[in-house]
Amino acid sequence: MSDEVVIVAQLDEELPVVKGATFPEILLAAKYAALLNGMLGALFGLVYIKAWFLIAFPFFLLGTFCTVWLVAANLKRLKRGKPPGYIMQKVDIFATKYLGKKPGFILKTGYWHGNRQ
Repeated sequence: MSDEVVIVAQLDEELPVVKGATFPEILLAAKYAALLNGMLGALFGLVYIKAWFLIAFPFFLLGTFCTVWLVAANLKRLKRGKPPGYIMQKVDIFATKYLGKKPGFILKTGYWHGNRQ
């Protein structure tokens, strides 16, 4: 007999990376957290010590890391009992409807898009 190890994985499902959140969810959270924390760090630096670069960079790094960590923990709770890709689909629909993102696959009306971009 051979000692073979069989690894069973679902091919259509993204694997969790950090605390149950998938890689696209972490990237999305990191992008918006970095933007928000960079602006807040620069604002606090300009208001309090008139040298935004002294406080903006640490605020940017620590704030982004902590925000991504907390978002990942909350996403684990939100995704419980939902199908794979549910949260990212909701985020894409929200961005298409309200933020002006160009729809990649589904139109705002809910019909299938004839040309996959």
